[in-house]
Amino acid sequence: MYTRSYQLVIILSLVTFVIYGRVLFFQLWKAPGLRRQAEKEHYCVLKLQAPRGRILDRKGRVLATNREIYSVYIVPRLITSPAKVRSLLKHLGVNVSYEKLHASAPSFYAKHNLSPSEKGLVRKRRVKGVFIYRERERVYPYGDFAGGILGFVGKDYTGMAGVEYEMDRFLKGKDGWIRYRRRSTGKLVYDPEGVEEKVRPGLDVVLTIDADLQSMVEGVLSEACEQYSAKGGVVIVVAVNTGEILAMANYPSCDPVLGAKSDLSLFRNRAIVDLYEPGSTIKIVPAAMYIMAGFSLSDTIDDGSGSIRVGGRVIKDAEKHPPFTFVEAFTHSSNTAFVKIGNMFPKERFYRMVKRLGIGVKTGIDWPYEPEWKAKDISKIRALEYATSLFGQGIACTPLQLAFAYQAIANDGVLLQPILISEVRDKKGRVVLKRAPCVVRRVLPKGVCRVLKELLEGVVEEGTGYATKIEGLRIGGKTGTSQKCSPTGGYDTERVIASFVGFFPVHDPKFLVYVMIDEPMKGHYGSEVAVPTFREIVERMMVMEGYREFLCRPAVAMRRIR
Repeated sequence: MYTRSYQLVIILSLVTFVIYGRVLFFQLWKAPGLRRQAEKEHYCVLKLQAPRGRILDRKGRVLATNREIYSVYIVPRLITSPAKVRSLLKHLGVNVSYEKLHASAPSFYAKHNLSPSEKGLVRKRRVKGVFIYRERERVYPYGDFAGGILGFVGKDYTGMAGVEYEMDRFLKGKDGWIRYRRRSTGKLVYDPEGVEEKVRPGLDVVLTIDADLQSMVEGVLSEACEQYSAKGGVVIVVAVNTGEILAMANYPSCDPVLGAKSDLSLFRNRAIVDLYEPGSTIKIVPAAMYIMAGFSLSDTIDDGSGSIRVGGRVIKDAEKHPPFTFVEAFTHSSNTAFVKIGNMFPKERFYRMVKRLGIGVKTGIDWPYEPEWKAKDISKIRALEYATSLFGQGIACTPLQLAFAYQAIANDGVLLQPILISEVRDKKGRVVLKRAPCVVRRVLPKGVCRVLKELLEGVVEEGTGYATKIEGLRIGGKTGTSQKCSPTGGYDTERVIASFVGFFPVHDPKFLVYVMIDEPMKGHYGSEVAVPTFREIVERMMVMEGYREFLCRPAVAMRRIR
């Protein structure tokens, strides 16, 4: 009898232990999961998308903004009549299988960007499990304007290229959310006791770009590339005294509206990320070395032979010419004369001056990526390599880096950091971040720059840049023509990059324009291709508001050097 009583006590104890164990299990371990499941059944948390900040030009014109769109969102577990859902979606032009509408299936977007009539139809039918979700879509009012600068956003509203990517941390804002209570009918009602996270809108980004000037420059570049049957091209317009980029055009252009649906390689801003060999525009470097060394500008540099033998190779000028002084050699861009000038100095001094001017060196511009040219060890540079470097073959830089080397000369030897992002503002217009002109370093003495400016003016007045000459406006600049590397080795004489970089007015430089035309089929030299393009841009600037005030003034008397 006692044995049976003991057995009963043991059994009851075990049962009690199991029951209490299960209770503890659910209360301690399973409680959080069960609580979440209950909240999921009774509450719904809706994400509130933060409006992305706008992108503006320097005058406040909107280059990128947002517009509200509406989408159809399906929650299968709330569907009571799959047939009604399929019928409604069919009217919207969407075919959905019954499997996707099964209660265990995940929620999904059925259609984005509803028309007003489609939105009205969904609201009118009020089918359970079908919701209208408000979203925002990125809009670029000017279409493919400045696509290489603006970039685009992805499906998740995140910047994927250009300014949209670089300034994403300011533009994207912070999403919010709000909790709704779900009634037994499935209808969502606001829960006054619920929790929520307020939306923090994105900040506006103001560029230094002038939309009017950018539009004009893009048009001229496109016309030039088509006229010369060129593979591509770049134009950069810079405010000399501040380093602000007023326009930056690439050809072929890209459309930020299409975004990832277009050729993504077109969003590569060639002005900032493409390295190329600058050709004769590099001659400002040996010219600066010659002036700083105190040599006479009237000394004869080339005896008229027009050729020089270096490392077993003969380097020749494009045309025969009489003996050249230093000034004449620079004006007519004599390769042989500049090889002779370069041989007057140690190689180390030349490459050090190249880097000091910022050629092949990162500028520090606000951009996702910027390359840098890695020079060889000086001891490994052969005589022929050094000779060709003196006229820009064997040295690499980006268009922006070369343009700012000339900006330093125009700015009396002071190199500035390029500015593309001017300000970041909140929705009330308050400035959160501002970019001020930033001095990188002094690269040349003011007196040397004065002589260089006069030499560059001589190129326009009498030399390879003569076609640039505009009555009443003093322009200084330099042409460049560089051969491209051949896939089989060496250089391809048929595939060239033609360029011209100039600033104006010479006596008090305000603006700098850089033009590069890649692989022109009609025309070959910078003087034939890039110079006319430069002239067209400057002539149009002279009639534009905000520029004609600086350019249409009586020219200061010129003091020509000989």
